[in-house]
Formats: sequence, structure tokens, C-alpha cells
Amino acid sequence: MSGLEVVGVVLGSIPLLISALEHYSNGLTALGNMKQYEHAFKDLLAQFIGAASLYHDTCESILISDLTVERVNKLLKTRDGSLWRQRDVEDLLRRKLGTNFQTYVSISNILGDKIQKFGKRLKLEDDFRPRWVGIDGSIDFKVQRKLLKSGFARITGGIKIPSLQRDVESIVRDLYFLEKFQTKALLIEPQRIEKRHQSVTNSWGKLSERAKWLFESLNSQFYQCRCHCVHQADLELKVPTRSTEEFEWNKERLVFEFSISGTTPVCSSMPWSWRGVEIEAEESDLQPFVGVIQAPSWSSHAGMSFIPSFPPVPTYSAATPIATTPQFQTRVDDLCKALSLIQLSKPNSYLGFLESKKWKHHIFCSDTTKPTSHTDGYSLEDLLYSIRIGTAWRSGVFTPRERALVALNMAYAVLQFHSTAWLQEDWGIKDVFVRQENSRASQISTIYLSRKFDRLKSAPARRNMPWIRNEIIYSLGLALLEIIYCQPISAMVQQTNYGSSPGQIDPSTEFVVAGDLARDLSLERRGMVSASFAAVTRICLWCDFQDPTNDLSDPGFRQRFYAMVVEPLAEEYMRAS
Repeated sequence: MSGLEVVGVVLGSIPLLISALEHYSNGLTALGNMKQYEHAFKDLLAQFIGAASLYHDTCESILISDLTVERVNKLLKTRDGSLWRQRDVEDLLRRKLGTNFQTYVSISNILGDKIQKFGKRLKLEDDFRPRWVGIDGSIDFKVQRKLLKSGFARITGGIKIPSLQRDVESIVRDLYFLEKFQTKALLIEPQRIEKRHQSVTNSWGKLSERAKWLFESLNSQFYQCRCHCVHQADLELKVPTRSTEEFEWNKERLVFEFSISGTTPVCSSMPWSWRGVEIEAEESDLQPFVGVIQAPSWSSHAGMSFIPSFPPVPTYSAATPIATTPQFQTRVDDLCKALSLIQLSKPNSYLGFLESKKWKHHIFCSDTTKPTSHTDGYSLEDLLYSIRIGTAWRSGVFTPRERALVALNMAYAVLQFHSTAWLQEDWGIKDVFVRQENSRASQISTIYLSRKFDRLKSAPARRNMPWIRNEIIYSLGLALLEIIYCQPISAMVQQTNYGSSPGQIDPSTEFVVAGDLARDLSLERRGMVSASFAAVTRICLWCDFQDPTNDLSDPGFRQRFYAMVVEPLAEEYMRAS
């Protein structure tokens, strides 16, 4: 047996083992001529009870804060490991013990093995009863007398007191160790979590600032580009590649697919069609030396020629992360032209950097042609609608893994792209796109935001409802609700008796319907999602963070968002994977 269920077996075995030792002690007292054994068992019993009580109390202190008294009693007293495998119990222990969780389970497994061996040494039944004790607790004194007298005979196979003492001392040491281990973890883990959240949320603040200025740089390059074509950036949403402890904002690359479409009357030819690009940020107050070369002239559509300045294109064997400032420092003055000059035979190229304010955005070209397995993307809104009417490239609702993956990536998008042009305040499933694994597989593999640099977008019309405390987080709550029910909120409003006509759903009706649907999300009533996923959805809809700020630009509020939204969704994804 391995895993968390062994904790339940250990806790349930302790009172049975204590009862067995008491039966041995009482039986030896009744014999009258085995005082040496009687005193030895009483000593073993005293040691065992003391350590077991401390361990029991510490386990209870972990559970009682989040679970009902009835459940806690079952977990502590029932020798049934399956109770400890329940998702909310495991989540609770992982949260309370943190990085110590796996160590705790490993030590508990060792202790469980020792208790099983000790029971065999005492010649107990599988349920830890001495052989003279019936299932109903009755005692067969004849069998008791016979077994005790023969059991302690000085013959091979008899019960040896020194061996029992060593076994009990070993079990007692493990119980004391687990008790101290749990106590220290309960004291240290909240402080560790607090520090980790502070560090991570500060890093996400940097990422958000980086994303804001990157958009400005790309927009200045692509909007009204001299090629007169429409440029599009598909920005992949990705879970961080490094663990929380190793997270470094400047090592997290943004992955793009840039494409060009000739949808303007003046775009006669496209200099390139598709490029895979990764962008890594560097924060620097220094103005580096920049070398440029002259490009061949292009003729504009107005008949005038110009000579753009763009960088030489250095190539590397692979687009590896930059640990330090690249030796070849070249500013990209015309990104469209630089992308068109990439050699097809050597696509993994460092192009140079875009510069904005105190940021350098280092650009690596990872691909020049779209993979053959690359499928067209669908917005989540279109996908949910097509699933509903049965015309989608896949059938059925999202799998738990897909739902957790989409939800987690959307939460990270809010954390990283709030207050930037990548994610508008009134964003939703219409702005999030998904792509299949390949044309023959229905699994979602890529999730991304898509933005065209064809016109300057005005700020979206706000809902202007006082009960929406943070619009971008409220939009996330709506999106989570939609992927749970696997249909757009507009369709769910139509199914209620509020009577709104298609296309005329006012924000207040939307809020009321969303709230009713969110309240109906409970593990017991629907079984649609876990309790933690439902709780995150409600928190986002009502912006219920117990913080008056409600502003993601504030580090303290960003920390609460990370702890109450991102981390639970990350745990949900880990369980589903």
C-alpha cells in the first residue's frame, strides 16, 4: 500500500494496537505468574499511548479547520484508507503541508509497514485482534491462557520481549517525528506560501508591464506597415515552464505565430505568410550601440521608393534562452522586412530586439512554415456553440483535463495581460482560441489570443454596473461558467425565464443569470466540477477576494488573485493530468 490512504490505515490501526496491548497486559495479569512480562507490556503500552495521542491531536488540528466534526472523526478512527483519498482531503493536506507533503506520505508508509509487522509479531488477526478476543469483544479465557503461556515460551517462534520493545520504540520514534514534522510544517508553511506568493506576483507584475510595452512595439511595427498588408499575432497562452520556486519572469518567453493576410486593397503581394516567433524580455536602462544595414529599396504603392533600415540577421544553431545579454546587439527597425529575409533552411534565428521605454524584446524565429499538422483555430465561443448544435469537430463536453487546462491558461492570461491591449476589459470566450492536436485528434492542444494590427481599437464600452468590482476578473468568471456548462452565457440566458431576445441581453440580466448558475454549482448537487473549481468561478464572478482594492495593478490584490484563483486551478489541472 502506498499513497495518502496509508495515513488512514495508520490512524485507524493505532487504537486497535493499543487495545491489543491492553488485552495482552490484562491477560498476563490474570495468569499471576508472569509479572516480568506484565510490567514489560504496561511499559510498552504507556510509551505507545503517549506518542499516539500527540500524533492523533496534530492530525486533528490539520483537518478540523476545514472539515466537519463527523468527517474528522471518521478519518481519525476508521481504518479505511479510501477516506483519505477523497479529493478535498488530499487538497487540504497538500495546502497545509506544502512541500513537506510527499515526505509526510513517505514516512507514513514506513510507519504503516512497521505497524503491520508488529501486529504479526504479536500474532494478531488481520483486524488487530488477539486470537482469544471475538469480533464482538468476548474473551475466550481458555484460549487466552493457552496462547499466552505457550506464546512466551523460550522456544523458537515465541514472543520475545526485547524484540517487542525495539519494535515499539521504533514506532514511537516515528510517531513523535511525524508529530513534530506536522507541527513545524503548520507553522512554517503559511510563511513560506506568503513569501512565495509575494515573489511570484511581483514577477507577474513585471510580465504584465513587459506585455504592455511589447504590444506598443509590435503595433508601431505592423500598424500601417509599408507592405500595406494586415498583420496578425496569435499569442499562445502557456502555463509557466518552471516551478513556482524557480520562476523567473525574464526567462518566460512569449510564443507567437505571426501571419499576413492581403485583405487591404493596396496589398498586392505578401512578403511572407507565416512565422513562428518567440520573444524574451530584458529590462535595461542602458542605450546599447545599435548597428544597422541598408536594405534594398521597396516601391510603395504611391510610386515612391524608400530605403528602410533593418538589422543583419545573425543565425544560431538553436533558439536557446538567453542567460545574459546577447553578444550580437542589433535593433530591429523593420520587423516585417526582417521576418521576410529569414533563410528557410535556417529558421532558428536570433533576429535582434525591439526597443520600448526601458525594455528590449529579443526576437527568435522558431519556424518559417506552418507545420502540416497545424489545424485552423476556433474561438471558444464558436466551439461551444457548434458542440451545442452538434456540428463541431469534436463531440461532447470538455474532458476534466481540457476544462482545467483552458481555465488555468485563462487565469494566467488575466494575471499577465490585464491593463494591456492584448486583453480588453470585456474579454471573453470570443477572444480565446483553441486548436486541435492534429486533424485526426479531438484533443485541445493550443490555446491562444489573436490580435490583428489593422486599426486602432477604441476602449471597450464598460458595463458600468456598480456590483461588478473588477470587469476583467468578472469576464473570467463568466468564461469559467461557460466552459463548465459547455455553452455561451447568451444561450443560458435564453434558457431561463428572463425572456431576453437574442442579441438583447442586458448586463444586469447576464449578471443575475450567471449568479444563479454559479450558486447551483456544487459537487453534491451536480457533480459537474470539483468544489474548488466551483468556488473559483464564484470568487471571480463576485470578485470576492476580501480586499477593497480590486485592482490587479496592486501587488497585494494580485497576490490574493494568485492564491485564490491561479493556485486552485493549477491543482485542478495537476489532478486531471
